[in-house]
Amino acid sequence: MDQHSNENFIYLGSAVISTNSSDLEVERRIQAATKSFRSLRQRLWSRDYIKRTTKVKVYNAAVLPPLHYSTECIIL
Repeated sequence: MDQHSNENFIYLGSAVISTNSSDLEVERRIQAATKSFRSLRQRLWSRDYIKRTTKVKVYNAAVLPPLHYSTECIIL
């Protein structure tokens, strides 16, 4: 089996691409954050009795980390 047949792969949670483009990694991070945000739609965002400050805390704890994870390594 040729070790160089796959140009894109995941290593330590980040996408590694042979072209050194960060497009795939940025797209993966956006998708992860979107998935986290949507999973809280019925349980949190649509509830009027939950305070906005609580919603912001959950957003900062559950949605932003997947978006920001290892972004310091992304080449712009």
